[in-house]
Amino acid sequence: MSDKPIQVIKISGDQLDQGSFLEELIQHLRGDAGHTRTILVHGGGEAVGALHQRLSVPFRQDFAIRATSEQSMELVTMVLCGLINKRLVAGCNSAGLSALGLCGADLSLLQTEFLNYGLLGRVGGPPRVDTRHLRSLLETVDLLIVSPVSLGPDGGLVNISADLAAQSLAVALAAERLDFITSSRQVHIIDNRARSLAASKIAALIDDAKVTNSVIPALQAGLAALDGGVARVRVGDLASLRHQNATELRV
Repeated sequence: MSDKPIQVIKISGDQLDQGSFLEELIQHLRGDAGHTRTILVHGGGEAVGALHQRLSVPFRQDFAIRATSEQSMELVTMVLCGLINKRLVAGCNSAGLSALGLCGADLSLLQTEFLNYGLLGRVGGPPRVDTRHLRSLLETVDLLIVSPVSLGPDGGLVNISADLAAQSLAVALAAERLDFITSSRQVHIIDNRARSLAASKIAALIDDAKVTNSVIPALQAGLAALDGGVARVRVGDLASLRHQNATELRV
């Protein structure tokens, strides 16, 4: 077994449509290739919402949780396991990285229970992680690109948030680092940027609405990762991660 450290990186998926993001992401990943085993977890909420609208399929979203009907689950799977995952895989492999694209249901890597089927449909909570298969796969490729679509209790597919999937993977694999890539260099607190945030203060900042809604899921998942033993959690854009000035969450 390799003694290279593991890192988990989470992106939104929607960032792929932002200019040169994919090229910059690949350069970031290439800098770590050979030194670190990497799992890249992606979401894609905007693309999922756009497909719903295009096909006139109704959906409801409460803050970060998208209610997922049986019909909606089909569209989530098309976008996350298909379009976005394979765009990332193709881009990385064409740039010389050895990348494999998966979803959480493959090899039962991520297994989850319904949060509240009656209210939210096929939405899952924190997944159980099959570390044995993941570690074996990380011995054969530079990069695992993981869609958070997971295996549910009824044997069907379940939608979980990419932030939650990234957190669970990082904790289960004892990752050295968990990075949440956002569009901002650092977390904004009112009109200021934070180079570091103490875990003891983050909950109060969220409750007092002093941080933007878009980073709240990452902050909550980051806190859980720190509690689970992940050594380092950062939130910021690609440039800030490269230059070591992203927001670092600390115990």
